[in-house]
Amino acid sequence: MIENLVKMDLNNIKFVIKLYQIKYGKLPDNLLELKKKGFLLDENGNPILAASKFENNKLITKDGRKILYDNGTIFITN
Repeated sequence: MIENLVKMDLNNIKFVIKLYQIKYGKLPDNLLELKKKGFLLDENGNPILAASKFENNKLITKDGRKILYDNGTIFITN
């Protein structure tokens, strides 16, 4: 189940990055920029991701993995 949530989060983040790029004409510098601009929230202000814990510009999944961002690329570390 957590694997499915992580895959959904990755797909959501990729989609959000594309929306950001369309709106601002550039890739976001980091995940914090996406969060500050409200791209990681739904219309009610709730997080769209299962990995809603945010530390040191990293999203943390429920099983402790980190979702990282680098120049448009999203990846997970253990």
